[in-house]
Amino acid sequence: MRRILLAGAAATALATAALAIADTTVIHDPLGDSSGGPAFDIRRAVAGHANGRLEHIVVVEDADRFTKRETFIFIHRPGSSVGYVVSTHGVRHGTTNVGPAHVDRQGNRIVFRFDASSLGSPERYRWQAFTAAPDEKPFDAAPDSGTVVHRL
Repeated sequence: MRRILLAGAAATALATAALAIADTTVIHDPLGDSSGGPAFDIRRAVAGHANGRLEHIVVVEDADRFTKRETFIFIHRPGSSVGYVVSTHGVRHGTTNVGPAHVDRQGNRIVFRFDASSLGSPERYRWQAFTAAPDEKPFDAAPDSGTVVHRL
């Protein structure tokens, strides 16, 4: 009986670990490809979950005081013709603010946290992290072209 319980516990732990890995997406970006310098040169971008919220982390080469406000997450949800942008201003769908976002700079990491309900709670969405000055083309993006799927 004890072996059965231990085997069940081990199977549950493995399934939980598999789910934790499955819901995290990591994109590595080459260094030196930013037109805005090291403060905007993305090294890595991560999509995952923390405390019941969506969490995106963008790691740049050398953050400065402007990096936080000029880092964004672009999101395309299936069934929506208009994209979402997550920034220090919240979650926007087109020009409409649809929810709050907490954005924090932790060294060279910009951390975005927001509720899936702001996106309509989809099963999955496509995303891309980018750095840019207002009304200018992006300095850098991860992935460099296209978007990557994140499953909820």
